[in-house]
Amino acid sequence: MAFCENCGAGLKPGDQFCENCGASIGAAAIDPKPTQPVQAAPAGTPAAGQGEKNPILAAVASLLFSGLGQVYNGSLGKGLLIFFGTLIGSMIFMIPGLIVLVYGIYDAYTTAKKMNEGQVPFVPYQTTHIIAFIVIGIVVIIIYFLVLAGLAMAMSGF
Repeated sequence: MAFCENCGAGLKPGDQFCENCGASIGAAAIDPKPTQPVQAAPAGTPAAGQGEKNPILAAVASLLFSGLGQVYNGSLGKGLLIFFGTLIGSMIFMIPGLIVLVYGIYDAYTTAKKMNEGQVPFVPYQTTHIIAFIVIGIVVIIIYFLVLAGLAMAMSGF
């Protein structure tokens, strides 16, 4: 059995990333026989070398751009769901959109806090995901407002 050089977790044949710490597995990253036994970190502490998430930053990011806090926490899919949920909820009525927005802020804050306490696995954010999320969000918002402007012009008989 092969082991992750970063955290010492056991790897399955063909793994490209460690399921425990998310490290990329290359030929140099696999140590067939670890020299020291792997010791688990005490409960409530993030794994070594992973750093910490800033719950306030996660919440503020989600407040400024719905779903961005989830992307900061390493969950692009959840961030997109919250972004589109806020957008669609706001199109139907304002209240559903606000509910999804507030949930996104709460979720971003609590997830970052739980990662720091070791209650959920630490997932590092990827800068490319954050940039792609913001670009997609801006494009969708521009299209949304262009459609609204077109509808307003069509209704006014322009």
